[in-house]
Amino acid sequence: MSAATKPPKNHFNVLFFASASSFTSKQYEAFPAPLPLKKLFDILEERYSGIKEKVLESCLVTVNLEYVDIPGPEDGDGPDIQAGDEVAIIPPNGARRRFESSSSMVQFSQVATGTDSTTYGGAHPQGP
Repeated sequence: MSAATKPPKNHFNVLFFASASSFTSKQYEAFPAPLPLKKLFDILEERYSGIKEKVLESCLVTVNLEYVDIPGPEDGDGPDIQAGDEVAIIPPNGARRRFESSSSMVQFSQVATGTDSTTYGGAHPQGP
C-alpha cells in the first residue's frame, strides 16, 4: 500500500485495507472533519453501495492507530473524527489471517516444547 498523502485542511484520511480497498478501488480517501464514525459509515455506504454489509459491519477500525468500538444502532454516533486524524478500515479477512497464523504458531510451539497433551499419550505432565 502506498502512503496516503496528507489530507486537505479540515479533513482526515480513511485508509482502506484488503477487501475494503478492493470494494472502493482506493487505498485512501479524505473526508471533511469533524465527523462522527457512524456518519462516516453512512457516507461510505452512500458512495459504495453494499460496503456496510459486506465490509463495515465486521471490520476493525482504528483512529490514529488506536482501535475504536464501532457504534451499534443504540450506541450513538461513536467517536468524532477530527481534522488530521487517520482512520483505518481493516476487514475481517486480514484480522482472521493474523489470528490463524498466531494460533498455528502457538500450536507449533506447544508441540515443539512438549506442552501439547498428545505428546504425553493424552496425559498432561501436570495431571489429567
